Amino acid sequence: MLNTVTEIDRPSPGSWWIGDLDIANHEAAHAVVATMLGREVIEERIDRPSDEQIGFSKTTLDHEATMADLENALLSTLAGPHAGGTPLDLPPEESDETTDAQNAKSLGLILGLTSTDWHIVGLRLELLLERPATRRAIRAVGTALRERGALSGAEVRRLVEEAKEG
Repeated sequence: MLNTVTEIDRPSPGSWWIGDLDIANHEAAHAVVATMLGREVIEERIDRPSDEQIGFSKTTLDHEATMADLENALLSTLAGPHAGGTPLDLPPEESDETTDAQNAKSLGLILGLTSTDWHIVGLRLELLLERPATRRAIRAVGTALRERGALSGAEVRRLVEEAKEG
């Protein structure tokens, strides 16, 4: 399992734009919310892993996931677009692409969310993102992502813990 600084494949310099705060905040929010909700973050990146993708968040979610695990996955999925300045409509629109919107839509279908449930999910997300510790953690992880391009799960956890301490 990738969980130390030396075990992730660091992006090459120039493979991301250091000034792109929106992407860094987007990816940082995925990782921070996942970590705060007890999900394991493996790796967080802001480079271009493929021509169709900018950045990604690699977390764990196994076949034995509980409903609470799926709800937490949904919140961490929605956190990225929200913190990046482009919150998704709830429920998200259908998409053919593998995007945050499609992932959120799929999780909502698995969870059997009603329009009222989606409203509650949105409120929970806003409350979580408004917490000072969450905001500090997103800023810290986003800054580190802009500087390094990628972070291991251990690095994300350390930054989140430091932000919680104030």
